[in-house]
Amino acid sequence: ANVDEQAYQLYDKFLGRRIRHLLIEEDGEYIGLLSVGDVMKANLQQKNEEFDELNNMVSLEYYENWKDLQSER
Repeated sequence: ANVDEQAYQLYDKFLGRRIRHLLIEEDGEYIGLLSVGDVMKANLQQKNEEFDELNNMVSLEYYENWKDLQSER
């Protein structure tokens, strides 16, 4: 896999090829090895961050400050 690939792209490779490890390549050289667990952990962390951001957007505080946010734009 290329070093620039996103975690979800790597996860698709793991699932599609039914493998547990991927060599990571940069400029034609192998620079590391990732396991499916590493990628799953990264995906979960990313989803948790997105979930927290969405929760903040729908919080009562957000709605209380909504008028202020609109006036700033």
